[in-house]
Amino acid sequence: MRVLTIGRDQELQLLRARVLMLSGIDVITPTSTEEAAAAIWTTELDALLLCYSLPSKDALFLAELFRQFRPQGCLVAITNHSLPDRRIGADVQIPGIAGPEAIIAILKRKCVLHPA
Repeated sequence: MRVLTIGRDQELQLLRARVLMLSGIDVITPTSTEEAAAAIWTTELDALLLCYSLPSKDALFLAELFRQFRPQGCLVAITNHSLPDRRIGADVQIPGIAGPEAIIAILKRKCVLHPA
């Protein structure tokens, strides 16, 4: 499974990526919205993991791009509130306080798998 994860907090993004990699998930960690967009255009992805720390306009842009280029992919949003953000249209919304086990379980249960 190949997942692109992005958020404004680079340290948290890298920590999440390490945990996901330890569970056997191939993770792409762009350092900017532009890098994330390029990865969506050019890489076979199973999921996009958006963090609530990402500015709303960037999250919306990446979500729309992901839906356009990876329509079979799973869009997962980590949020800091309990109400769904309908603008992003995430397949799954996970509260920010959920541990990495919850993220891994959701990714493995909800996402269509492609070989890494």
